[in-house]
Amino acid sequence: MLSNDTMWLFQPKKFYLCGLILLSVFSFGQSGIRFINPIDSKFVDTAFVDTSGKKIIKVIVPGSPPKTGYLKSAAIIPNSVVMLNEVPAFSWTFGCMPTASAMIAGYYDRHGFENMYAGATNNGVCPLNNAVWGNANINGEIWDLCPLGATMKNLDGRTTNGHVDNYWINYESVEPDPYITNGWQQHENMDCTGDYMKSNQSAYGNPDGSTTYYLDPSGNPFEQNADGDAIWGFQQFCESRGYLVLQRYTQTISGYLGNSTGFAFANYKQEIDAGRPVIIHLAGHSMTGVGYDNDSQTIYFHNTWDYEVHSMAWAGEYTGMQMFSVSIFKLALSKVAQNIALAGGWNIISANVLPANLNLLDLFQTLISNNQLNKVMDESGNAIENFGAFGGWSNSIGNLEYTEGYKVHVSEACNLIFEGSPIQSPSNIILHTGWNIISYPNSSPQDAMNLFQPLIDQNKLKKVMDESGKTIENLAGFGGWQNNIGNMLPGKGYKVNVTSNCTLNIP
Repeated sequence: MLSNDTMWLFQPKKFYLCGLILLSVFSFGQSGIRFINPIDSKFVDTAFVDTSGKKIIKVIVPGSPPKTGYLKSAAIIPNSVVMLNEVPAFSWTFGCMPTASAMIAGYYDRHGFENMYAGATNNGVCPLNNAVWGNANINGEIWDLCPLGATMKNLDGRTTNGHVDNYWINYESVEPDPYITNGWQQHENMDCTGDYMKSNQSAYGNPDGSTTYYLDPSGNPFEQNADGDAIWGFQQFCESRGYLVLQRYTQTISGYLGNSTGFAFANYKQEIDAGRPVIIHLAGHSMTGVGYDNDSQTIYFHNTWDYEVHSMAWAGEYTGMQMFSVSIFKLALSKVAQNIALAGGWNIISANVLPANLNLLDLFQTLISNNQLNKVMDESGNAIENFGAFGGWSNSIGNLEYTEGYKVHVSEACNLIFEGSPIQSPSNIILHTGWNIISYPNSSPQDAMNLFQPLIDQNKLKKVMDESGKTIENLAGFGGWQNNIGNMLPGKGYKVNVTSNCTLNIP
C-alpha cells in the first residue's frame, strides 16, 4: 500500500505535460535482450519511492489521433495469426486510454459479461465499432463519440450531463473543468471507463485528452490501488458492473532499462490464448492488443484511431512510438462461495473457485483460528502445519492450484469456505507416473467412470481412490473395471495412480 507520506505525490502538479516521449534508440546488452532506453525524466509527471522501497513513476499519456496522412494501412493477417474474435474497434474518443479500455469492456460484453455496456444501442450488446454514435462539434473541434468510453448528455439516451459535459473543453486544455467553472454538480453515475480512469479531469492533473497511470521501471508488476491510476480505475469500472477482477497490473516489457524480468512476448501470448485483450503502451499512446503471430513475434492490435487491425513487432515501434509497457486484466464472471464440509480426521478436498488471494495458509486461517486445523498436505508431502514454539504455522505448499487436490486433517467436523470466481474453462490435469492427488474443479457432479475412460482406453490408469477408500479399479476376472466411487463431487479430491505421465481432461 502507499503510505500517507507518499500520497502527496499523487496530487495534481502545478504544471501539465502535453506529451510523452520515449527515446526509440536501443541496443542489445550482453544478455541478448534489446535495451530500451528510459522515459526522459521531463516527461515523467511524478517519481517517488513507495513504502516497500520501490521507485514508482507516474506516466501521462495524451495520444491524440494523428493526421490522416500518418495513419498506417490495415495489417495483412496470415493464417498463422492467433486472434481474439469480436473485439470492438473504436476510434479515438476523448483519450486513447478510455478508448482502449472501452474496447476491452465491449469485448467482454460480447463474451458473457453482460452489462459492461449498459446502453440501448444494438439491443444492449456493444457494437463492433462506434460509428453508430457519430460525432459532435465541441467548442469548435469535431470528435467521435462512444458512451462506453465517455458519456455525454443526449448521447445514447442520456438526459443528464456526462463525462464530456463535465470534464472536456478542448484538446490539451489545462483549464479547470466545466463543472468547476460553472459550479455544476458532478454527475453521480460513473458509467464510462473515462470516469473511473480519471481521464481529462483537471482535479487529477490530466489535461483534456490525457490519462495517467503508474508503473515500476524495474520490471516488476505495479498492482497497488493508487487513486488516479487509470488501470486501477478500469478495475473499479469492471467491479461497478458486478464482476470480479482476479488480477490487474501494469508492467514494463522485458528489455526496458535492460531488465530481463519484465513482461515478455510469451506472457502476451498467454493472455491472448486465455481470451484476454491487453493494453499496449507506447511512448505517448495506448492501444488494445488482440492477437499475435508466434513465428515472427508480431502483435496485432486496434490502434484507437480507426476500425482496422494493425500490427507491429513485439517491443518495436509503431508510427515512431516505442512500445515499453502493458496493462493486464483478468476478470471473472462473478464472486461465489464454495462451502466444503470436512469430517473429523483426514479429508481430500479441491476448489472449484479461484480466490483473489491464493495463499493456502491464508485460506485456512479461519480453521487455524478456531483450533480445528491439524495439517494440510499435497501429493509431494509439502505441508501446512504448526511447529509451535519453533516458529508456529508454516506453509511449504504455497498457493492454491485448482487442478490439485489436498489432504486436510481437522480435529472435528467443520466447514472450509473458499470465496472467489467460478472456474470457467475445461481443466487439463497433468498426471505423473504413480500416485497423484487431483482436484475436481467443477461445480456439479459427473460420472467418474466416464471421466477416466480415456485413460482406461490408453491402458494408463491403474486405480482411482476417494477419501473413504472407494475405488475405480480393474477386477480382471471378476468383472473388469468397476466404479465404486460413483460421481466425482464438487469440493472433493481424489488419488489417482497411473502407469505413465498423461493428462486427464475434465470438461
